[in-house]
This record gives sequence, structure tokens and C-alpha cells, in this order.
Amino acid sequence: MREVVVVGAGLAGVRAGEALRARGFSGALTVVSAEAELPYDRPPLTKQVMAGTLTADDIRLAGVEECDARWVRGTAAVGLDRERRRVRLADGAELAYDGLVVATGARARAWPGEAPAGVLTVRGLDDVRALRARIDGGAREVVVVGAGFVGVELASSLVGLGLGVRVTLVEPFGSPLRVLGGTV
Repeated sequence: MREVVVVGAGLAGVRAGEALRARGFSGALTVVSAEAELPYDRPPLTKQVMAGTLTADDIRLAGVEECDARWVRGTAAVGLDRERRRVRLADGAELAYDGLVVATGARARAWPGEAPAGVLTVRGLDDVRALRARIDGGAREVVVVGAGFVGVELASSLVGLGLGVRVTLVEPFGSPLRVLGGTV
């Protein structure tokens, strides 16, 4: 192979690039990310980053430099032509590949229809920054929809800020942390 494209610059995408290099791949490696940020670790977002105890620099993924990759940041992959072996980007550019890794991860569930003013999705660093800016700007009531790990962590962090933020946690499926079972 001469050219490998990795779509997704989260943990899986970065580790895929590292693994290719560790196994001797010396060809061109391109990593595509819809986010403009350098790759970062997501779990601290709703805890330490929201609380202000860690910054974006603190959560950067190790191993990015070892990938020796060309980074295409801030442009989402929006299409795939398997016959021509091309990934189409949102800006209209196409990337040729001999090998392709799709490591896009999961998406936050979107608000049905058009989201009302003030509704934010918390999935990435920019989302956490936007929410924190609203809190720092005086917002004192937050409704968190979804009581899985991310929702529970976010609600806890918001209360823990000590700024008098009132948090209502809404779980549409009946019980919080349902992946852990009914006992929890």
C-alpha cells in the first residue's frame, strides 16, 4: 500500500495510525477530522475540562507525532466512492487511498427537528467550551437530557462548579445508567 486514509481523529483513528507505523507502513498516511482541534481524549470533557481543572492541551492524545501523518482538520468526510477508492470531503476535495480506516466513533443523538435556542449537544471540546461560556456568562439552569455516563458526569460537574447551577437530569428510558442494569 502507498496511501492510507484514516477517517476520524479520535482515539481509534490515532491508534490506527500508530499501529500502521509500528508494523512498518512507510507510505503516505492521511488522517481526516471534522474537528479543527488536534486529537484529544474525550472522557475528561464532561468532568475535568468542564470543571476547569484540565485544559485542551492537557487532554491531547499522545502518539499524534508518532503517526507521521498529514492531518486534514476542520473538514468532515462526507462520501465514499469505493470503486474509485476516494473519500470525498465536505469542501469538495477528494482523497485517494489504497487502504482506508473508518474510525468515526459515535454521534450524539440530535434534537428532533430544529433545536430550540439554547439547546447544545455535548460531544466535543467546542461543545464543552460553549456550555462553559454560557455558565460563565450567568446561565444558572441547565437541563441534561440523557442519564448515561456522559449525562451523569456532566450534571455532576455542573453542580460541582459551586456556582449555583441548578441541573435537571432527564432520562427518557426510565432509569439512569441503564447500561449497568436495574440494580444500580
